[in-house]
Amino acid sequence: MSSSCPQCGAPTTSQNEPLNSTVLTDTGTIARCLKLMRTNEPPQVSEMAYIQAVLSKTGAQLADLDGKIMHLKAQLRQLEDERAVLAEYHAENTAVVSPVRRIPPEMLAEIFSWTLPFSDDFDECNSVRMKMEKSPWTLGQVSRRWRAIALATPSLWSLVFISGKAAANSRPMIEAHIQRAHKLKIHFHGSSPKIELFQLLSEHATCWEELDIQINATLAPRLAALRGQLLSLRKLWIRWDNPDSQHAVESLKCFETATSLMAVRVDYGLRPLPVFFPTHQLTVYRMCCPWNSHREILNLSPNIVEARIAVTLNSPQPDGQVVNMGHLQRLSVYPSNVLEYLRAPATTRITISSWEPSQENRVTSDLDTFLYLEGLPDANTTAGILGKYPSITSIALVFTGGGHKKLTAAVDAHSTLLTHGNTLAFPQLQKIYFASRSPLPFPINYAPFLNMLRSRWTALHGAGFITKGAGTGPDPVTLEGLNALRENGLKNFLESMIALPQECLQVCVGKIE
Repeated sequence: MSSSCPQCGAPTTSQNEPLNSTVLTDTGTIARCLKLMRTNEPPQVSEMAYIQAVLSKTGAQLADLDGKIMHLKAQLRQLEDERAVLAEYHAENTAVVSPVRRIPPEMLAEIFSWTLPFSDDFDECNSVRMKMEKSPWTLGQVSRRWRAIALATPSLWSLVFISGKAAANSRPMIEAHIQRAHKLKIHFHGSSPKIELFQLLSEHATCWEELDIQINATLAPRLAALRGQLLSLRKLWIRWDNPDSQHAVESLKCFETATSLMAVRVDYGLRPLPVFFPTHQLTVYRMCCPWNSHREILNLSPNIVEARIAVTLNSPQPDGQVVNMGHLQRLSVYPSNVLEYLRAPATTRITISSWEPSQENRVTSDLDTFLYLEGLPDANTTAGILGKYPSITSIALVFTGGGHKKLTAAVDAHSTLLTHGNTLAFPQLQKIYFASRSPLPFPINYAPFLNMLRSRWTALHGAGFITKGAGTGPDPVTLEGLNALRENGLKNFLESMIALPQECLQVCVGKIE
């Protein structure tokens, strides 16, 4: 900050010397010139000599200061350049001792594998395109070591994604994947699949380990020609481009000789087209077809541990014959009466839903054994399932559709069913979740649900009423009852009863301490 001389008011230098100290004149002239600086008045002739002297002196001082500044700037630039060189050298040495460099190659390869989409996540795989900007290609752009490890890890190159929008330059990338991978996990689908790319992959059919394929009329005969070559195939998902694609195909027998096949999913589309595969070795089965087709396959598949059994609409009613599935552990069915025709004593997870289950994991991710029902389940049906499978220790009910009256009735009926004091209260249940997949714009009578909690709270390990989006929360009486339960040990339950304005499902788990 600049300062002024206390005697004459002129600006001073850093040494507190007035800038006009070497200009001899009276104080009146100095004061007059300072006034001129603050007005637009012209100077008098007698004042010009003083002003010219000041200009000469300040000009010389400015030149001197400019020289010093230039010198200091040159020194600063030199120091900055030296610092940049030293900082780069320091960073290079820091990188040398970085723990990342000491990660063993096999561990780094495992980390690399987590950058890939999961081949079991079909929705994720369907959205993937093979690009240089995506893994595994980006891994080779970091360092020579990373590139060497990526190229030496065949599993990183096994996933091959081809859709109707496959880029024209994707063939070289696919060829690179084929060359570097030992086994291939192929996702081939789209309304206009690239037949020439399928032909390229077919030349390596013996290396196919997984196949997710959307078939059309042009592709079907080329697929049939692979019979006897799919000896390494372990997972299969078949679907159809459109209903017309099935008309030209009577059956698919190319998978009948796939001796390693263990997991099968078939979406039949318009009609149940016969697909032949070695049923005796299947462990995973997912199909939507008439019950008679299910029964025929399941009777020949004694080793299934996971199944999705969806019966198509307008199918003939089952004839009452029960299918024994002694190894089945995880089961998803629709409609619920399918369970009447299955005997599966080892089952620990049962899902009843109209579509392929995926969203229920948000509710059941922490549950070991559970019954998951979606829609407006009938309480008597729920009671029958819990009675048939006493090993189930958790239940999740996701109410959808039906409007206020039906939803409220379903909540009330299941709350009453699960209330202790009822002879069918199922004491083995340790976790109970009710949920609505849609916001609740109307008030819900939480009293039956609260009574159910009060009757079982000493045995509960977790509970919740889960909602989506903003809606109507509990009434004051219910809140008071919930607070009482919290004070008695059912922790964090109050939050789960209030619908929060967020897009995802709100799940809060209560724990007994």
